[in-house]
Amino acid sequence: MVDNTPLIITSALFAVITGANDGASLIATNLSSKAMRPLVALGILVVAVVIGPFLLGTAVATTLARGLVGFDASGGAEALLLAVAIAIGVMIVLARLGLPSSVTQALTGSIIGIGIGRDLPVDAGVVGRVLLVLIVAPVAAGGFGLLFAM
Repeated sequence: MVDNTPLIITSALFAVITGANDGASLIATNLSSKAMRPLVALGILVVAVVIGPFLLGTAVATTLARGLVGFDASGGAEALLLAVAIAIGVMIVLARLGLPSSVTQALTGSIIGIGIGRDLPVDAGVVGRVLLVLIVAPVAAGGFGLLFAM
């Protein structure tokens, strides 16, 4: 039987880093505008995190876990553990530098890098679509922001 304890612990740390990065950003917007009190904002965030996957699905998580790289291959579990650990490291460094970051981008990059480096099956089509979205999304959001600011 495979011991998944290291992966579970690393994933829990990843969840904490994600919460600190994304959750703090979401709450800060409401707090800085005085739209909500801290406990109300935190409560809404917790509820959204819990029910979000039920309402919106888990397609993004599935793409990251299974679509980019075939972690079912030999050595896949160890590679996934390393990918999550690398993403955590990248997020910590960027946070220390005070630079905006994306958990999805860090995890995507580490998964693709580990997949290629460990000679795991990498789905080039999925990788291409994901990288395209990672580039297009901020540009499109900026364009809509500009449009609606006028």
